[in-house]
Amino acid sequence: MRKLKGFVALTLVMSLMAASLTGCGGSSGKKDTAAATDSNPLKGKKLVMAINAEYAPFESKNESGTIEGFDVDLNQALADKLGYTFELDDMDFTGLIGSITSKRCDYIISALSSNEKRKKVVDFSQGYYTPVTVILCPKDSGIESSADLKGKKIGVTLGTEFESFSKTIKGAKTITYESIATSIPLIGTSELDACIMDSSNAFEYCNKYDNLTYKVVPMNEIKGVLDNPYCIVLPKNSEYVDIFNKALDELEADGTMEKLQTKWFGKEYTDALKVAEE
Repeated sequence: MRKLKGFVALTLVMSLMAASLTGCGGSSGKKDTAAATDSNPLKGKKLVMAINAEYAPFESKNESGTIEGFDVDLNQALADKLGYTFELDDMDFTGLIGSITSKRCDYIISALSSNEKRKKVVDFSQGYYTPVTVILCPKDSGIESSADLKGKKIGVTLGTEFESFSKTIKGAKTITYESIATSIPLIGTSELDACIMDSSNAFEYCNKYDNLTYKVVPMNEIKGVLDNPYCIVLPKNSEYVDIFNKALDELEADGTMEKLQTKWFGKEYTDALKVAEE
């Protein structure tokens, strides 16, 4: 850096700089240069969120092609609280974790649970949703529990904990799908007997298909396999983990989380959770 000659010259330059900043401060509207504060610690940040928009009611595309759902609304609430802007990067479920390790995206909110394998390459926030595992099957199938899946063909989303659980069911055949949505019309045919998925996801399909119903899997059956909550996924050693955790606590405390759960899951979810916990 060049040195100015004389104290007066230095003082004059500093005064002009201060005046210039005072004249522009707060009126430029440039989010990228806005200073972060304690209440908006990510203000000025533009982040890319990875999502797999094929898992209603958490995330799916409506008739106009807009991505909507619980996770989308949760992300917006977090962005409003923390001050960041974002864009969504919709991709296959199997590509979500890789989008973080490859630095293509900054974080994931897409109904994704933590497990020991994933923890080796990414970090997780605290849980924001407790999943209830169910079996989606035809109403007249005679399937009442996971024990009835012996000898059956079970559909699951590739790379999920549902796949891991399905493979523990003796005598059952696990069939994986990139998108579970493509398997639903096959349930009850010679190709597929049932699917295993999150309850809130199953509610959507039961409303859409009159011939389908769901059976809640007790949590004591899935302990250690499917009992992990859904979390925000971040790069390893990310400084954002604590920031997101604090924001999640605040959204829980101010009632925002309950409002979003009621909006997207309804009373059916809370009832299913009680059955699972019995």
